[in-house]
Amino acid sequence: MEQRYKVDTRSSIELKGINIYQDSKSQEWSVVLEKKEDSYIVVIVRSTLYNSDAEKNLKSLLNMVEDVYAHIARRVSRNGEMIVDNRTEIINHWETIQENIMATFGCDDEMKTFCENVREGLDNIDRYVKRNMIFFVLLSTFSRREEFEFLTDSFLSVGDSIKVNIKRNESAGESAGKDILIHEGRAVPVDLRQMRGKYDDKVFQYIGSPFVYDFSFISRYEYDNQKGGMFDNAVCNIYEQMSDGYSFKNRIEFISL
Repeated sequence: MEQRYKVDTRSSIELKGINIYQDSKSQEWSVVLEKKEDSYIVVIVRSTLYNSDAEKNLKSLLNMVEDVYAHIARRVSRNGEMIVDNRTEIINHWETIQENIMATFGCDDEMKTFCENVREGLDNIDRYVKRNMIFFVLLSTFSRREEFEFLTDSFLSVGDSIKVNIKRNESAGESAGKDILIHEGRAVPVDLRQMRGKYDDKVFQYIGSPFVYDFSFISRYEYDNQKGGMFDNAVCNIYEQMSDGYSFKNRIEFISL
């Protein structure tokens, strides 16, 4: 079974009511689903349609690195456990991408070190995909647990992890011939003291508002109740704040093609 999506992401950061960062991307995804006994094989092929920061050198470099994950096969069990099924293919693909990076940005010692760090990171492919929010929005729909949790990275406090607790509402209703599934949750920092310390040391002086952490997550999926299979459309809204004056918003939308 194959489903094609246009996947749009929009994110922004606000500091004291001023929008200091905006980013938007549009990709085309081909998602192939194959059932294997008590699990699914989910193959995702991605191609970029639009990137608002494509002309910026750093962003261009990071996008080239991101291409190493353009083709991912995931094995997803019914209890939500996920592993990468094509690890060797991804690592081999990195060799080609590395050559393109060197040809584009040069091959000085700094760039060589950067590429070595990326290669070392590929040893933790499972961790990357598990903690990546855009993959989670798609892959979490294959879990049948009513409640589950996952670890991801804070958007605002780099290097800090947060634990997101999700509740699944499969009886969310019906709209125009579509069955509705809702995933809704909140998150807490894994190390609250560490995150608060970073905020107090590096951010508080610019904002003046005390540290008050909040994180909310809600995804709404539409399924064709005649066709069945994967969802047709989905919208996910994510909100994170470290204080009343410092917040991040992210919207992820899957549109059936």
